[in-house]
Amino acid sequence: MTNGQRRFTSAFPSVVTRHAVCGAAMLGLITLPAPVHAAATATGRGYEQVTPAIKDFGFGQSSLEIAISAPAGGAAAYNTFGPLPGSAAGTFENFYVGRRSDDAWGTTPISPPQEPIPGGTNYPVTQGFSPDLSHAIVKSANPTLTPDAVPDVTSMYLRDNATGAYRLLTPGPASPSLSPFVTLGGASADFTRVVFEAQDQLVPDAPASGNLGVYEWSDGHLRNVGVLPDGTPAPAAILGAGAQALNRVQHAVSRDGRRIVFWSDGQLYVRTDGSSTTRVSASQRTSPDPNGPREALFWGATADGGQVFFTSSEALTDDANTGTDGSGTPTAAGNDLYRYDVASGALTDLSVDLDPADSATGAAVQGMVAASDDGAYVYFVALGNLAGGATVGAPNLYVRHAGATTYIATLDFADAQVWGLVQSGASGLTSRLTPDGRTLVLQSMAPLTGYDNVGPSTGTAYSEVFRYTADTGELRCLSCRGDGTPPAGGSTITPPDFATNTPRNVSDDGRRVFFDSADDIVRADTNGRRDVYEYADGALQLLSTGTARLDASFQDASASGADVLFSTAAQLVPQDVDGHVDLYDARIGGGFPAKPPTAPPCRGDACQGPATPAPAIPVAASVTFTGPGNGPPAPVPLRVTVSKAKTVRGVKATMKVKVPAAGALTVSGSGLRTARRRLAKAQTVNVSMVLTQRARATLKRRHRLKVTARVAFKPTGGASSAASVSLTFKQPNTKGRS
Repeated sequence: MTNGQRRFTSAFPSVVTRHAVCGAAMLGLITLPAPVHAAATATGRGYEQVTPAIKDFGFGQSSLEIAISAPAGGAAAYNTFGPLPGSAAGTFENFYVGRRSDDAWGTTPISPPQEPIPGGTNYPVTQGFSPDLSHAIVKSANPTLTPDAVPDVTSMYLRDNATGAYRLLTPGPASPSLSPFVTLGGASADFTRVVFEAQDQLVPDAPASGNLGVYEWSDGHLRNVGVLPDGTPAPAAILGAGAQALNRVQHAVSRDGRRIVFWSDGQLYVRTDGSSTTRVSASQRTSPDPNGPREALFWGATADGGQVFFTSSEALTDDANTGTDGSGTPTAAGNDLYRYDVASGALTDLSVDLDPADSATGAAVQGMVAASDDGAYVYFVALGNLAGGATVGAPNLYVRHAGATTYIATLDFADAQVWGLVQSGASGLTSRLTPDGRTLVLQSMAPLTGYDNVGPSTGTAYSEVFRYTADTGELRCLSCRGDGTPPAGGSTITPPDFATNTPRNVSDDGRRVFFDSADDIVRADTNGRRDVYEYADGALQLLSTGTARLDASFQDASASGADVLFSTAAQLVPQDVDGHVDLYDARIGGGFPAKPPTAPPCRGDACQGPATPAPAIPVAASVTFTGPGNGPPAPVPLRVTVSKAKTVRGVKATMKVKVPAAGALTVSGSGLRTARRRLAKAQTVNVSMVLTQRARATLKRRHRLKVTARVAFKPTGGASSAASVSLTFKQPNTKGRS
């Protein structure tokens, strides 16, 4: 079957209602076509370049591509591999806030000055943004950013992105060995209250240094959150299920910041207004569970913090069943899902299992996927049979609404990121729920609608993206090929990177869904690469071009879905001529009049002396990059060639670089060992790219690591040239993340 025959032939993906579901790699050569300047997508969106046209580095930093949209659109926070023009920092981390005007996107560098401790690794780390992007949280060591910060230790700061002013969040005694362990957990929507974890004892009544504590900063005042109901400080505490461990913190801090959920010694508590504490996981059973107290695990709360959801193997209510032996004696073998109402003090078991086949473990709840902002809809996964259609012992997806539990579908155990405590991003979740709870979007490797998602050449089941609509009970596969042809790479929802910012893969009203796919689902997708798709009102459309030779990736969207941020190396507007990966906004009704690129105004240290704007960089039919010159002689072009399949197994890769003259060649990049070669003549050379020890550790942990290599060539006579090449390293002998 040809690729053309395998492409999507229908505007409607597969659909079914819930009622019907019973070493070193040598890289080959690639020649890129001339740039295509597409003015708009087929859905009435105009392309707008968010990253500046004039720059030396592209979007994304090593394995982290981070872009965050403001809810209203028109503003984006993002990172780049190296410093953009006008940056005062840029040694390690480079973050920016772009804002849209009537004719262009402007760029403001927000990363602080960067001077790492000698021999240390306490360089700046941005940890989150306020929803409107007006503030950011960053931790950094040297130089100190406020007069009251402690030198030579890592401190956490609140940055005002409008003024550039910093406020210290971690005053008080601090030790160099413990200070790096400070992690943002959440904040009020306006960022006037910020909650974090730290191992330093920052206030007198907090846990002793070396024990994890939860702190609340409010307008310059710091206080300990981990206070027990009797007023005594807890010996140790973590936020929700743990920000330090990058676990579940969904609404662990209420939207207004008044309520904070923390865990201590196996139990969950809510701290209100810094003055009172309520234990939410206390038993309300007439006769206590004979197995004694069991650990409670936080899964989420409502937006106002008024309802807290958690699991426990302790039978906490009279109707709870967490497992019994053959004689009916409770065993606490499984977990139930509970909801605690802060106002009334009522505890409700949401997963009561009456099926005799489940008597040994009860519902065996695996985790909660999400809850609506008001708690009216709660989605969770359990092995027990709680409603018709479920499979006993399998990860069944349910929704709890209006006192009734409805079965949706049976997932795969490999779908743990849909619900589980996964060490990736703030929660690692590959599921999204609209604020009203009526629309759930999730990624699954199970054939939930009957579509055969096993690749015929690999025998691997690929993930697909599904949408469940609670009002109709419809479960629809959005990414399945309509002609039934199996996938070649599958489709994905990217996990979040920050506890305070989760990508909006679904608009707030549920009408629009965005995802990445390596499959050519529609006819216009012909490149065999990963592209960005939008599903809206029953139709599926490309947001990226579908013709670029490199991957495009969804990053975020505005609340309405009118603005969609995605990354691509395709040149979608005339002023994009440098060949770097850029961040674009596919905006409904968007697009600017074409104009030549101009250098941005200088900022900070960049204003010391006259600046020489870089000229436009022409891109020929192959990947040719010409850097800025210093006057005659004319720049000498540099050609870098990479393979079509830019995914490498192992920690070493090789690229071909064609240099037109004698000179010095340097290959560097975050996560790569710097390689230097001096060449005596024009030639094509193989250059090795080897991961650093730290990058290897990251690869081992994440299984996939995206790296951007910067290739610089200084000829003996003439101007320098530079190019950037992006590669993805995969852990050997593993499938990696789908």
